[in-house]
Amino acid sequence: MKKILRKALPILLMALTVGLVVILLEALINITMMKTVDAMMDPEKKNLSSYVVRMLLVTFAVLPLNILLAYLKGKYKKKSMRSLKHHYLKKVFKKDIAAFDAEHSTDYVSAMTQDMTTIENGYVAGKFEVIYQGLSFFFGLAVIVYVSPWLPVLGAGLAVIVALVSIMLSKPIKKHQKKRSDLFQKYSSYIHACLSAFHIIKVNNLTDKAKKDFHHKSEVIQGQSYIIDRMNSFIFALQNFMMSSLMIGMMGAATYLTINNKMTFGGIVLVVNSIDKILGPVQMMGEWMPKISSSKVLFEKMDKQLDKDMLTEAEIGENHDTISIENSLRLDRVSFSYNLESEGEIQVFEEISLELKKGNKYLIMGPSGGGKSTLLKLLRKYHKPTDGEIYIDNLPISSLSHGSYYQMIANVEQHVFLFEDSLKDNLCLYKNYDDDSINKAIEQSGLKTLIDKLPDGLDTMIYDNGKNLSGGEKSRIAIARALLQEAQVLILDEAFSSLDDHVAKAIEKTLLALDHVMLINVSHICFDDTKDDYHQILQVAQKKIA
Repeated sequence: MKKILRKALPILLMALTVGLVVILLEALINITMMKTVDAMMDPEKKNLSSYVVRMLLVTFAVLPLNILLAYLKGKYKKKSMRSLKHHYLKKVFKKDIAAFDAEHSTDYVSAMTQDMTTIENGYVAGKFEVIYQGLSFFFGLAVIVYVSPWLPVLGAGLAVIVALVSIMLSKPIKKHQKKRSDLFQKYSSYIHACLSAFHIIKVNNLTDKAKKDFHHKSEVIQGQSYIIDRMNSFIFALQNFMMSSLMIGMMGAATYLTINNKMTFGGIVLVVNSIDKILGPVQMMGEWMPKISSSKVLFEKMDKQLDKDMLTEAEIGENHDTISIENSLRLDRVSFSYNLESEGEIQVFEEISLELKKGNKYLIMGPSGGGKSTLLKLLRKYHKPTDGEIYIDNLPISSLSHGSYYQMIANVEQHVFLFEDSLKDNLCLYKNYDDDSINKAIEQSGLKTLIDKLPDGLDTMIYDNGKNLSGGEKSRIAIARALLQEAQVLILDEAFSSLDDHVAKAIEKTLLALDHVMLINVSHICFDDTKDDYHQILQVAQKKIA
């Protein structure tokens, strides 16, 4: 993940270049101020006016450069985080579906929110600040060398001590930062599960239990944050002590040199102004280095998360093959088991053989937990069989790229996802279809009544995953999508559960009449009006298909 940040390197170098110019100009201002003070102390006031003019000109020049520096810093953070987030999301969508299902999606939500924010405010911002403050410290010392070669030795020595202390103390913070990130993932998972079961909690009067669990988990994660804040406070207090010691030491040394006529009064003014250029950077570097170090563990964690069960380019199918079903989709002695950490191996199917012929219609029924959804996942290539093979004619689907195989199949899920976009784009899924095809899909899916009553028709905007639509209307949108795709295999997963019976029957009749399309309908509903139109009704239960 860290390598992706190299894309923002040119902007970082530009920002640091402008920052270096600002540092040099500020050093020139301090030197000119010293000469101005010495000229004022001189009875003859030699070159006083020229020094004043030079100091004012340089001061005005620094203003636009500081504005440019602030702009480039913002640009660098924006480019870094945009590249990082785009790369992360791109790799997430390269993961195997079965592997993704086995993990908690809230882990990825936590990474994209909490962890990314920590990286932005810790690693990305800190990388610029440490380099910039290092340059500022170096040239601050160089300015003091201009009046005394001995004073900077004290400042450099203390800076080394502060850096070493920061590095040593960053190790325990790094460990606690990882622990907080892990706790936040579990916390996010709990919140998601709790809100998903909101109606169950309310109906069963479990509000007190949910609140108790919530407060406990909140207390744990806030306690971990408190530990990190407490450690940072200790580091900050130690750094302040060192800063105060440095300031007192350097001021004392400058006063001693002035009393002994080894430094002018203007030299004391320069030291006073330059101490801030030494103390500030040392303090800032001491604060940023632990943040940078503790953020690195999040890169390691996200890399490990993303690299698990990653699909190859061939599996994804960058170059789609043209595949068609000539005869059948066939399961040959297929067995499948889930391997759960808590329950061990659970076998769902045992040596099932099934032939689904091109253009035929199949209704799949069975008890809850009998394996209907698992069968669909096998047919969709979301899971690989534990044993046996699935074939298209005589070609094993394990040899096909995911992309090319997915092109053959249209899915209508029970839970429909809608983009925040127009109704037309949600129907077409950002593909180009002619008006006749769109209108035909709308008619066949029973969407025409809805679209006719919408003031903007197909241009109506959908917000918040279709919150302004009913479950039945969303199901019809999903069916229209599948019809537009004109796939060879149409898989319905409880697609009619949100529809009125008369609407469901009408749409089912339409789908059963589609020529050359294999229909696989998993449903707990079996209408007397349509059941005879299926070529087979399959019963999934007890690890078999009858």
